[in-house]
Amino acid sequence: MSSADRKVVHGAITDIDGVTSRSEGDEPNRRVVISPPDRIDRPTVTYHPELFETLRQAQRFGFFGDRPIDEAVAHAEHYVAAIEGRGGRLIDLGAGGGLPGLVIADARPDLEIVLLDRREKRTDFLARAARRLGFDHVEVWCRDAGDVVRDVTTERDPGFDLVTARGFGPPEVTLRMGAGCVRRRGAS
Repeated sequence: MSSADRKVVHGAITDIDGVTSRSEGDEPNRRVVISPPDRIDRPTVTYHPELFETLRQAQRFGFFGDRPIDEAVAHAEHYVAAIEGRGGRLIDLGAGGGLPGLVIADARPDLEIVLLDRREKRTDFLARAARRLGFDHVEVWCRDAGDVVRDVTTERDPGFDLVTARGFGPPEVTLRMGAGCVRRRGAS
């Protein structure tokens, strides 16, 4: 990861309470390591009764690994905590089986959320899941992230205030695509 890219990541991380970042390794393989807070104070969350079964179904379809769903949701709650106090429009890059996107959608109905994946099988699943869960604030796009970046850059799309990505790609690609999706006044 280039020095400039590391600086962008470190700058974005400083705005998130309790999250720290540091650079490790030697050039040209120097990388950023991001550490979550030691403890996250989370209110007791009551999830939609069908959310866990929806995620189990995504797992059975092979959209993400075999980690227990309770653990996967707990991991997704870190994303919810990271965007606490922020609003607007959020895009989840490589939304796949709905982690963290569906968990965020359940916890944050105040956000306009776009779940983005370029694989139609996954976006069909996500669109059905969003309808079944009653998430009217969620759109599902079957598109390549590069096309979305191009639309934001050329102002065909207004861009996003928040970007999430769980297993999207190499950090450099994720950073470049995420930054390209953010509107000028947004935070990634």
